Amino acid sequence: MSRIVDIDSRYLLERSLQSEGLFCNESFVIARSLSAVGKKFMTCGVAHRPTTGRVFVVTRGWLSCIINLLEYRLDARTIAVVLPGTVYEVTDHSEDIDIQFFSYDSVYFDVKQLHLMQRVIRLDETMWQITTHFFDILWLMTKQPAFTQKINSHTQRIFLMQLKRYAESDGEMMGVANNLRTHKLFYHLAELIKCYGTQERNISFYADKLCISPNHLMTLIKDTTGSTIKTWIDLHLIQQAKMKLKYGDSPIAEISEQLNFPNPSFFSNFFKRKTGLTPSQYRNL
Repeated sequence: MSRIVDIDSRYLLERSLQSEGLFCNESFVIARSLSAVGKKFMTCGVAHRPTTGRVFVVTRGWLSCIINLLEYRLDARTIAVVLPGTVYEVTDHSEDIDIQFFSYDSVYFDVKQLHLMQRVIRLDETMWQITTHFFDILWLMTKQPAFTQKINSHTQRIFLMQLKRYAESDGEMMGVANNLRTHKLFYHLAELIKCYGTQERNISFYADKLCISPNHLMTLIKDTTGSTIKTWIDLHLIQQAKMKLKYGDSPIAEISEQLNFPNPSFFSNFFKRKTGLTPSQYRNL
């Protein structure tokens, strides 16, 4: 069985010892800028799957990314709420990109209960000021001797509830699925692909799970994203392969079997066609 470590947390914990704009312990991380975490954190084409949730804010420039199989472009003053265990990767970014982010732990609250799910939202001036001040407060809290994760989580919950209210009334949702109903359907479809994508490749299976017809699902994906469910499943397989290769210790032949490919040669050809690299080349980057 492949062992995938939460390499992001380990990297951030080590870097926090030498970076003034980064606080990290076993349960919480806050970064005030990209320079605090290092540009390695923004390497294009690398899949990440942190065990904690993340709230990212683009403060300057722009970045393109894939979050839970959906493509987004995040401009300055855009916020992204990423659920625990979600796979994301940066696909492109401007030279002047800068971000802030903090983590949240579902042990203390479930962000799904706030109905945020996975969202990317453009902030107006007022919500931008609230977000900026919230990061300042959260950062100052880490400097206090009485800082605890429980108090920290209560503070985060207040901010996320305000963000929920803003998203429902004033916020502009970003991404291909900027309609809330379609966004929710795509979110659930992505979750289904994460669970069954290595075994099920037929659109009828997913349509049945979503209680809609295969033709309706196929048309909705095509009209909204210009893509197909096969493209989504292929992307899921590539992201899983990337994480197993980069963060795990299984042989390539075993990874091929885990992802339900007929043989290692088929898997290697598929991976190279999608990424431009062989599995071995990617593992050794």
